[in-house]
Amino acid sequence: MNSWFRNTRYLVLTGIYIAVLMCVSFLTIFFKASDGFFQLTSGFYLALCALMPGPSLLIVGIIYGTMLDAIAGGLIFIPMTILINMLMFIIIKGLSKYLTVYGTIIFAAALVFIYIPYTGLVYGFSDSVIIKALITDSIQFAVTILVGFIIYKGLSAPNIRKHLFEFNKTSQ
Repeated sequence: MNSWFRNTRYLVLTGIYIAVLMCVSFLTIFFKASDGFFQLTSGFYLALCALMPGPSLLIVGIIYGTMLDAIAGGLIFIPMTILINMLMFIIIKGLSKYLTVYGTIIFAAALVFIYIPYTGLVYGFSDSVIIKALITDSIQFAVTILVGFIIYKGLSAPNIRKHLFEFNKTSQ
């Protein structure tokens, strides 16, 4: 793990990915659905996890998720967002040996449903809260998969992949 962070280009791209995800988050924070909002960044994050070698996207997921929840006023959701982004990273990296990239994106995107019981804990387990969370998270699941597929397909082109995701760990 340590050798990745000795590569200046790797560090710079890690910072750029945090900035890009935050910019996309700010643009999409206005797509509200009652009390929640739909984020395109989850799909973007999953695509980057699949493409970027090493551990940097684990850090990216923690930082951008924390900042987004704090800015959006969802401080109570920060621990769950951190956990979900960490699990998404682990699933993408861990299952890539067994599933296609698209399969890992679908599997990791399903983690959004963890928010349903957490929302119940925060707001109460009434039928209306759970149904609203189920509908919102189902839409978020579909959006995450769609965006993840599109971004992965676009960024996995050989010329783009070479410049953004291939590293010689010893060169700086």
